[in-house]
Amino acid sequence: MRVEYGYKRNGTRACLAAWDVRRTKVHGATERKTGIAPFERLVEKVVSRGAMPFRVPLVFGS
Repeated sequence: MRVEYGYKRNGTRACLAAWDVRRTKVHGATERKTGIAPFERLVEKVVSRGAMPFRVPLVFGS
């Protein structure tokens, strides 16, 4: 007997990350889609946490 289980496909989420090189911390976020708006939200999140008191190199990637 073959049994199939129904499930809802929700798709994948985008994982965005920013690496604070000076403090060796990774700040991350998940979004439904990639693009400029999710990237800007991640940058705002990192900046609002005080991760950039001086000119600190940050590495952003997705």
